[in-house]
Amino acid sequence: MAKTKLELTWIGKENRPKLEPRILVEDTAKSHHAPFRTGKNDIFDNQLIFGDNLLALKALEQEFSGKIKCIYIDPPFNTGAAFEHYDDGVEHSVWLSLMRERFDRLRGLLANDGLIFVHLDDSEVAYAKVVLDEVFGRFNYCNTICMTTNDPSGFKATGATIFSTANYLLVYAKDKTAKPLKKVSIQKPYDSAYKKVLVDRSKPYAKWEWENISDIVARDLNFESVKAARRELGDSFNGEIVQFAIKNADRVFRTAAIGGGAAKKREATIKK
Repeated sequence: MAKTKLELTWIGKENRPKLEPRILVEDTAKSHHAPFRTGKNDIFDNQLIFGDNLLALKALEQEFSGKIKCIYIDPPFNTGAAFEHYDDGVEHSVWLSLMRERFDRLRGLLANDGLIFVHLDDSEVAYAKVVLDEVFGRFNYCNTICMTTNDPSGFKATGATIFSTANYLLVYAKDKTAKPLKKVSIQKPYDSAYKKVLVDRSKPYAKWEWENISDIVARDLNFESVKAARRELGDSFNGEIVQFAIKNADRVFRTAAIGGGAAKKREATIKK
């Protein structure tokens, strides 16, 4: 039995345009550059291209194939609406053919560790995902990011039909084994809810006592009160609190209310 794969088919899928090599011509009258370079590493490489985007993608291949790290596209959603500058209601199979050709070209431009984000609503997102699975490979699907675009309590929600609140970003990698998604750590400010400090943890927990962290820090800095410390040190007093919390992390804590059946279930955990 011949090997087969799952794919989406539509009328005209086999009819693919033949694209000739293209070049981009700069309109110097509309070009804008800084009046001078501030360093030898300055790069003047931003481009705004006017024209058919499929032909533009073809023109970009010679210089940028396999080099682009991130692509974001916001294609027509194919909602059936008519706008001033374009028709957003082409026949479904036509839309699929248009998108498949562009997905192909965009994949060729991506670096091995590159990512593409495709912005759509629910009109075509399900079909676009199947086409993207075919072009990029289902393994290279990373995620679907749901973005809230309308508030269900807003004016649009007064309509008689079921209300749509979201758009979607389909995220694909050129090659997911290259691990293109990397976590970025962002420093958060100190959580002021952690404002209590155990005086002596060596005692049995039933005899634990605690103080407010701001009182301890003010006293350690030889101020008579927190108010006096804040008046003289300003925002830097908060920095002193952070440093104290880091150095004494094993005794700084916060409390949270708990009651009813939950308190009984967690009694053993609380004691531990």
